Amino acid sequence: MLETVEQMASKVMIFAGTFGKFYGSSWRNEYEYGIQPDFVNVTEKIVDLRYRLKQKRISSEEVACEIAYIENAFELLNIRLYKFVNCFDPRKNTDLTCQVAGGQTIEFKRPVPPACPSTAGN
Repeated sequence: MLETVEQMASKVMIFAGTFGKFYGSSWRNEYEYGIQPDFVNVTEKIVDLRYRLKQKRISSEEVACEIAYIENAFELLNIRLYKFVNCFDPRKNTDLTCQVAGGQTIEFKRPVPPACPSTAGN
């Protein structure tokens, strides 16, 4: 497992450097300080939920809420990834819109996080 983590960490650095070299620092920063932390956040939420389930320290309502938070985080990450790949001019983009090649503007619907107990989504 440690070997896998080491290989992934090495690839993350290679990808970040490559984005910086070919596309500029804004692309590298978006990948390194935006997309990667979002992946880490979602992964941590999944691992935490699995651990809490194994320890039987979570109610069924909390499970449903945690899953909704994870789905919400995935949807936001999906939007971020789509924009990273397709929206080449950051000056023409907002959090929920992006202008793709040919001038077409794509609008995204912001997912709404669930109203859950205070322990959910942590």
